[in-house]
Amino acid sequence: MFVAECAIEARAILPYVARYPAARLAPAAGTAQRAQLQQWLGFISTELHNAVFVPLLDARAPEDVKHYARDKAALRLGVLQDHLAQNEYLLDGFSVGDAYLVTVLNWASYGGIDFSQWPAVAAYYKRLMQRPSVAKAAAEEIALYQEEVARRAKS
Repeated sequence: MFVAECAIEARAILPYVARYPAARLAPAAGTAQRAQLQQWLGFISTELHNAVFVPLLDARAPEDVKHYARDKAALRLGVLQDHLAQNEYLLDGFSVGDAYLVTVLNWASYGGIDFSQWPAVAAYYKRLMQRPSVAKAAAEEIALYQEEVARRAKS
């Protein structure tokens, strides 16, 4: 499954993407802020991407597994709620961590997750989806997803 395959790669690729200081997508290597970025990338990758959304987006996953994943989502989204209620972004400004998180949160509607219980998460998601670069990336992801669904339907 493509969604599962991307979690580990994202944790490696995103810091590489942010390697240019002028892009301001990651704090400098060796700083406490960089360690916080790595912590958030790990959380998003393991606690949200793999633990919640891989089972929810797997068409072959039994409903019991999906129910379990939705239960897990509540705790994890609670962690985000607490942080985002006090912070505009994961770090001091937009970073590759935010790019990854908004991508994963974009899958919520496909997995049957409603953000109404987590208003700070909902506001964060809405705000980030209004960024031109994020909106463009989300539109491209949806188009690729629809192509994949159509391709699988023909198989």
